[in-house]
Amino acid sequence: MTSPKNRTSCRRVILQAVLSLLLAASILSGHAQAITNLRQLTEALQSERQIYRDLRLEATVCAASRPQVGVLIVRDDSGVELLEVGDFGREIRPGEKIRLQGWYVFLRKRDMGIELSPQPVINDDGIHTALTWGGRTALDAGKIPLQLDWFNGLRDFDLEVYWAESNAPPLRVDATNLWHAVADASGRTNFLPGLRAEDYEGYWERVPDFDLLRPVKSGIVTNFDLGFRSRDEMVGIRFTGFLDVPAAGQYVFRLRSDDGSLLFLGSRQLQIVTTGFTDAPAPVQGLYGEAMGSLADRRWVTIEGRVTFVSKQGEGLEMDLRSDRDVISVGVADAAGLDPERLLNARVKICGVALGVLTTDQRVVLGRVFAASAKDIAFISQPAGAASLPITTIGGVQACPSVKRAGPCPCASGAS
Repeated sequence: MTSPKNRTSCRRVILQAVLSLLLAASILSGHAQAITNLRQLTEALQSERQIYRDLRLEATVCAASRPQVGVLIVRDDSGVELLEVGDFGREIRPGEKIRLQGWYVFLRKRDMGIELSPQPVINDDGIHTALTWGGRTALDAGKIPLQLDWFNGLRDFDLEVYWAESNAPPLRVDATNLWHAVADASGRTNFLPGLRAEDYEGYWERVPDFDLLRPVKSGIVTNFDLGFRSRDEMVGIRFTGFLDVPAAGQYVFRLRSDDGSLLFLGSRQLQIVTTGFTDAPAPVQGLYGEAMGSLADRRWVTIEGRVTFVSKQGEGLEMDLRSDRDVISVGVADAAGLDPERLLNARVKICGVALGVLTTDQRVVLGRVFAASAKDIAFISQPAGAASLPITTIGGVQACPSVKRAGPCPCASGAS
């Protein structure tokens, strides 16, 4: 007679097999259904939080964050979308025409927009008890870029990483295979033992986009060490560095985590190719509570109001923007240079992606706007006696050197 322990083990094996088949089906489906415009991209993630698709997009940049924050607002003939693409390594300007292309691209629906990244070797994401997933990939010999994102919601936590070449039994990744890069004074890169670790605090149901958050602490660890965590619950860690692969070949990985985790090997960014330049897309005037076509509708708008609430959120901030009667929620992905205390009660003009919200009488109306950076906020007025805001006036926006190179700032157009 089968013991309860063995029955539980069998159920776990069957569950993992079913989940593996579902993941494989998702990947195969993604290969067959290439996304070629922004409307398709937005609609593909209306009912799913994560999918894999081939991607071939050409679009014009409306706005961009600092490179390390990795946020672009882009437009094509089909629509507008805010994309979280990771560190793009250089300044990208409004009016730049770009191409984004990849196979089996990992697409994730985020609060502000959509995150794009190469396919992870292992996807063990979500809220769950300790769960082991496997993956296989071909690796060249030498130091391969590595990133492992992990988080825990409540109660128990776990993280273990195993690997093996070909069909050999998997062993825990040894500290001697893990390195991080350091540039010396001459700019030369040196490799030192260990991984970089960044600790974050928050509650998530899936691995968040850590690029938009600020770590509570950072340091060097010898391995995938959860002892680095700042607390047991509502915490996440990003490990980055290099995996030293002894010989080229097929490698098997096993990732056990509680709660979710993602393991990436190789480049973490999609290639962004500049195909030309044109005028920066002009936003349309947004109206509080105006009708939107659907929850998938996106618009590149400019909208004015008074800031009645503001809160720092990682690299960005959230605020409420109020007209005489109505209020909308605004998120800024990259708030470098903005002082929340001085922004409060100021009257501003914001350029961003407008999204619809569902009202109690089942209408979809403009209720949220997301901006890429502080460059998309123009100051109109501030409360009497307030110190100068650390954001640019309308005239300053028009006069700033970067805008002269890229063309007039969309937020400044039509300002009085």
